[in-house]
Amino acid sequence: GGNLIEGTLPSNLGEFTTLTRLSLFENNINGTIPAGIVELTRLGQLDVHATAIDGTIPFNIGSLVALEYLLLSEAEISGQWPESLSLLTNLKQLNLTGDSLSGTIPDAI
Repeated sequence: GGNLIEGTLPSNLGEFTTLTRLSLFENNINGTIPAGIVELTRLGQLDVHATAIDGTIPFNIGSLVALEYLLLSEAEISGQWPESLSLLTNLKQLNLTGDSLSGTIPDAI
């Protein structure tokens, strides 16, 4: 992290289907999490904490069945807790500190 990377996550991110780790923390990344990210079924870590990522968590984030670490803290994430978070049965760490999520945390978490 902290490599002075700027810009947005590419809309075609879901095409990188062999990606297992995406770690962009503490960079000047902005925009939203692309909907196509749910195509990355081998992704074990998504870490964009301390970035300017905003918007919502994709409603079908539960498609990321290999995800173990979802680190979105200190970003600008808002909206409802996706119910599909409960499908992330391999999840070891979920950090959403400082974000603005609303609603009920899914029971399975």
